[in-house]
Amino acid sequence: MNYCEIIKKELNKHKTNELIFASKLFKDVLLNQKVSEHSFYKALERMYKNKEIDKLSKGIYYFPKNSKYGIVPPSDEEIIETFTRSNKGMVIGYGLYNKLNLTTQISKKTVIYSSKIEGETKNIRNIEIKNVQVKFSKEYIEIIQMLEVLQNYYKIQDLNNKVFYNYVKGFSDHYNEKLTDYVIEKMNYKKSTISFLNNILNYFSVDNHLDKYLSSLSKYNHRSMEEIYELAQAREGF
Repeated sequence: MNYCEIIKKELNKHKTNELIFASKLFKDVLLNQKVSEHSFYKALERMYKNKEIDKLSKGIYYFPKNSKYGIVPPSDEEIIETFTRSNKGMVIGYGLYNKLNLTTQISKKTVIYSSKIEGETKNIRNIEIKNVQVKFSKEYIEIIQMLEVLQNYYKIQDLNNKVFYNYVKGFSDHYNEKLTDYVIEKMNYKKSTISFLNNILNYFSVDNHLDKYLSSLSKYNHRSMEEIYELAQAREGF
């Protein structure tokens, strides 16, 4: 079997509209089969020119799905799912704020944290994927979600403070410092964000040691929970 046959055999293992990461396929599979990098990318380029395969973004290919209406490329939902499934990533930004019911505002742009990409960021259509090498299990995702919300508190348009108050209260009820330490040490959250979380936990009388990340000489800019409670209480039905 020559190198072209080997390459096509490995490529054909992918379903239609399944994203094929060229660099990963070469390093994980074809390199072990003695296929040269030059031969692999030349074959990919030839298949692309012959319309045997299509390109979604630099280094990302797929076999297009055909329908009675013509070729159907991967949907945004399929792309997002590729970068977030199997504990590989999560949606942040307004996609997250909407999911948590913190606001009804939406954004045309979807932002993702993912450990599945190479390089710092990748843009595909209106989707921005940021490379973050952390564990994305349910427990860690919940902590990252909280820190994302706190870090962007003043940027969230039409924030529902009643929902926000109940959200942070629920988080405080099952706070885990060991998991939070892992996230803080892996990701570059502002000290004001950590101070905000510290203030929330103290307000709900949750034992924590987040002040180890903070300076006693600094005053951090964030809203107090007393203020948030007043804003939440002002909403009908609180």
